[in-house]
Amino acid sequence: MTSIPTLMGSGLSGAAAEAITTGTKGVGLTAAGTTAADALQLTADSNLVTTCASGAGVKLPDVGGEVTVYNGVSGNACLVYPPTGQQLNNLTATSGTISIGASKGATFKRLSATHWGCTSD
Repeated sequence: MTSIPTLMGSGLSGAAAEAITTGTKGVGLTAAGTTAADALQLTADSNLVTTCASGAGVKLPDVGGEVTVYNGVSGNACLVYPPTGQQLNNLTATSGTISIGASKGATFKRLSATHWGCTSD
C-alpha cells in the first residue's frame, strides 16, 4: 500500500492521502549515519528499528502528518532527525534530535510546514 508521504508527494492533500490509506509499515529497519545528512530516511508511517549502532539515527519524511518510530534495539538509543529545514519540539532546525531509548517508541506529528511535535513513552 502506498504511504501518506508518497501520496502527498504526488499532489494529493494530506486529508485525501490519509482517507485512502491506513498507513504503511517499515519493519526491520537499520538506523544509519550520525547526522541528519546520512541518517536512514523513513518512508513509512509506522517504523520498527531493529538495528541501531551507537549514535545512529533515522530521519522523518518531508511530507506526511504522523509518523511512529519504535526502537526495538535492546542496547542503544535511536536518534530521530526532522526533515531538512524543519524542527522537532523547538530544537535546532535540521540537526535537533529526539532520542528514543531502547525498547521505547515515539510518535511525531507534523504541526506546520516547518514544525513537528513529539510524544514518547
